[in-house]
Amino acid sequence: MKRATYKQNGYSVLEVLLAGAIFALAASGIIAAILFARQSSETANFRDEAQAMAKEGVTAVKSIRSRDWSKVSTGNGQALSFDESTSQWSLIENPSSSDDTKGRLTRRIDITSGDLPETKNVTVRVEYPLNRTDTGEITLNSLLAKLDSQRYGGPGPKSQNYRIVEEELGGYTQECNQNDDECR
Repeated sequence: MKRATYKQNGYSVLEVLLAGAIFALAASGIIAAILFARQSSETANFRDEAQAMAKEGVTAVKSIRSRDWSKVSTGNGQALSFDESTSQWSLIENPSSSDDTKGRLTRRIDITSGDLPETKNVTVRVEYPLNRTDTGEITLNSLLAKLDSQRYGGPGPKSQNYRIVEEELGGYTQECNQNDDECR
């Protein structure tokens, strides 16, 4: 009795479907990884821009303080405006939603009275997009003191106001020469 042998010439339908499914699964995984990496990179870029915008906000409020302490008014949700003709920053107390924005980033500033006399707590918040529906926030805090150049010698580590604030916070250190009148 002779056994029948069959030659296989090509692939069966089941093999083709299985190979196609494996390819589709691998391709979708690669595409998902690429999209995730792109979204993560975009979010990191927004976060970096938000960090820079928040630092700029703290610096701008310090600039306003150095120019005129009375212009650093207490309030929540303030915005900043830069006047190019005078090269000066100013605070907007009741900003519109488009004030102090850069692309999809929005900066708001909260200023409250500090615990020490002639000080103010400044909180700069910058919102940035995480994805299509969610937002993240960078927050920087700073304590500002009124600088009186006539009385305390101007801004900087040698001014009396700087010393008072730093001593109250427990962080005052200064290298001194023996003949330095500024040292204690």
